[in-house]
Amino acid sequence: MRSLNEAREYLGIQKSTLYAWMKVTKVSTTKEGGKAYFTDEAIAQLQQLKVHLDNEGTFESWGQSELVKTSPNSILEARGYANEPNAEILKESPHSSIDPMGELVENAQRQAAGVLIAQNMLARKFIDDPDSLPPEFQEMINKSKPVPKSIDPLEYAQTLTGMNLDFLKPQEIQEPAEAMEPLAA
Repeated sequence: MRSLNEAREYLGIQKSTLYAWMKVTKVSTTKEGGKAYFTDEAIAQLQQLKVHLDNEGTFESWGQSELVKTSPNSILEARGYANEPNAEILKESPHSSIDPMGELVENAQRQAAGVLIAQNMLARKFIDDPDSLPPEFQEMINKSKPVPKSIDPLEYAQTLTGMNLDFLKPQEIQEPAEAMEPLAA
């Protein structure tokens, strides 16, 4: 926690600027022993505003990042993916957050979802058109074609790719009667 003067010195701003920033960010102080202090979260938010202003942002544009203003649909349209089967998954979130940290988390989630969706779409493209894969991957695929029936396909794929594919192995499922035996005892 920092006092008003400590926060002002830490941020390198005047007292009047601090009060203006508090108003814009809606940051408030907490009282302890009759003195006002900023929490670490409040200082972090004031620092975010400082960075925003240092990068030619304005008070009016505070809290409105480009990721929030740009809809996933417009990004998909611009990239030519708007009609792909999974494109409808990326929708504007109905939860708009005034909290900049909440916005940051939501933007990160949206970005992660976009990367995973793009990865799935690209994988589907290469599965549908294996000739578009690099030669070293095509060679691995060609080596896998004459696999004898006695070889476990997942183990063989692991040796070719060097990837752990255990997550693809089917999980053992107990029969209902077997699952009930411990309960009957």
